[in-house]
Amino acid sequence: MKLIRFDYQGSVHAGVVTGDGVVPVAEINAKHGTTVPDSVLEIIQTRTEKQLDPTGVAAIPYSEVMPLLPYPVPPKIW
Repeated sequence: MKLIRFDYQGSVHAGVVTGDGVVPVAEINAKHGTTVPDSVLEIIQTRTEKQLDPTGVAAIPYSEVMPLLPYPVPPKIW
């Protein structure tokens, strides 16, 4: 599973990369009743990526999103 942080219509979200586009975490949570954070860093820290199931959730086409760095301020730089 590939995660992405992206800008869509002026708002920053986390999402799952699929063959059809990007599926926002918030939409996955709404569809499946999960509570995965809408932040790539928090998803990694809480290890909740296995709860993300983009099945049945409409994807936003790649042409409509602006990819961003995974997180704005990294907690550590290696």
